[in-house]
Amino acid sequence: MRRWGYRHVITPMVESTEVLERGIGADQRRRLFKFADARGEVVAVVGERTVPVARLVAGKLRGSPLPLRLCYAGPVLSTDDGRFQQRRETYQVGAELVGAPGTVADAEVIALAARCLQASGVQRYQVDVGHAEFFHGIMDAVKLPEEVKAAVRVALAARDFVALETLLEKTPLRSAEHELLLRFPALRGGSEILQAAGGLVRNRRSERALAELAEVQELLVAHGLGEVVSLDLGAIRDFDYYTGIIFEGYGPDVGRPVAQGGRYDGLLARFGRPAPATVSSCSSTSCGRCSHARLGRRLCRGSTRRWPGAAQD
Repeated sequence: MRRWGYRHVITPMVESTEVLERGIGADQRRRLFKFADARGEVVAVVGERTVPVARLVAGKLRGSPLPLRLCYAGPVLSTDDGRFQQRRETYQVGAELVGAPGTVADAEVIALAARCLQASGVQRYQVDVGHAEFFHGIMDAVKLPEEVKAAVRVALAARDFVALETLLEKTPLRSAEHELLLRFPALRGGSEILQAAGGLVRNRRSERALAELAEVQELLVAHGLGEVVSLDLGAIRDFDYYTGIIFEGYGPDVGRPVAQGGRYDGLLARFGRPAPATVSSCSSTSCGRCSHARLGRRLCRGSTRRWPGAAQD
């Protein structure tokens, strides 16, 4: 990551639940290991490291000029034993590009994730790129109660088509809206998908998402990744802070993503320093041939020049 200009920072393994609540939703908070410290404050072991980095950028690195390119490596835990390949713990290596808006920055972190997969020993992989706003635009256009929209989102994120159809049958949606939501998970492929999707939506939010996806796809071709990148308009990430381009990387014989990330332009504002940002990360559980320490050394190699005061207690 040093070659890309990313500097290594250290973030805590334990955060207060108050801090984590600013960045992750109720479903993610339920997956955290929580306990009380000596002062009686409820704290939790981090389940991802983007929120701690956001706190760092808005706190000890507040005076550092943007954009910031930061990388990190460390363990994360989840009470969901199926999240990390039947384990509750994994070792996450990530990179955050803070203060850089636009599709050039989006393409950079996706290309960085692809190079990290190669460095960790995953030579055959595929990267699926989507956009969080495409789905949000569709949800804005349909008239459904918020609890139903949330249930639809959960079903789509799990690609549970039976549950999705059961939900939609109980709604007053018109046939065209019903069909669009059922077809939503199947909108995957190459650039032809953008044209097909453009014929299905009639809202500016989704249309802007399609335009940005087209730009990112062109940039990834310029990065030499045209053969491994596919578009997945049905992708929905499980963290609430994503606001734009999102992606997942898959390796052979692995049912879960080996890399993932995306744009989160609203998160820094919750910590008092509004700024656009985007992230990519991978884990040693998914990149199974690398040990924890080896993965960290490979991907953060040469990035040990740390920001002054970046380590937190």
